[in-house]
Amino acid sequence: MFASPFFLAFFRPLQAWRAALAMVLLSWALQAGAATQATAFYGHQFPQQVTVGEQSLQLNGVGGRSVPVIFMRVFAAALYLPQAAHDPDAIIKMEGAKRIQIRMNYGVAGKEFKKALVRGIEKNHSPEQQAAFAPRTQAFAAIIDSFGKVKSGDVIDLDYLPEQGLRVSINGISKGAPIEGTDFYAAVLRIFIGNRPAEQEMKERMLGLKR
Repeated sequence: MFASPFFLAFFRPLQAWRAALAMVLLSWALQAGAATQATAFYGHQFPQQVTVGEQSLQLNGVGGRSVPVIFMRVFAAALYLPQAAHDPDAIIKMEGAKRIQIRMNYGVAGKEFKKALVRGIEKNHSPEQQAAFAPRTQAFAAIIDSFGKVKSGDVIDLDYLPEQGLRVSINGISKGAPIEGTDFYAAVLRIFIGNRPAEQEMKERMLGLKR
């Protein structure tokens, strides 16, 4: 039995319409799936997984640095680890790659940003500990200082690679030479999750204790 020309003329546009609708629905589904693969914080989207070196890391938690008096959200910070952990000491001792990712909400001079990070290291360590890694703190400060002005929207990665140490990047571009030593990356971690963190709520969120 052959379809009539009238039937074909009606059916072909219908097929095309159904195919177009299917494509639209698939696109919406993919977008919805992508949205579930990221965590929103302070207007930024943090993926659930990243790769540092050759190691896949998962999002442990996302927090932020703010100035409540003037309602300023300075930056959002995410912690990526090989596996989820909620205890600072366990995180510091954890083997493998790690990442702290900072996404800026406000512009700030590199020198001021550097001072804040160095102050965070000093607050969490004794004078003897500070002296032990003073040259590396200076190298870290020089890298941050080299950024010039850190602008709103900039993404700063503080990565730990076991074979290299701390690698600092801004907007995907690595800056300076890696800074060796698990002890120094631990010092950087303590800025955010140490006993005297930059902000207590940020610490709790990065540890995954608060959402």
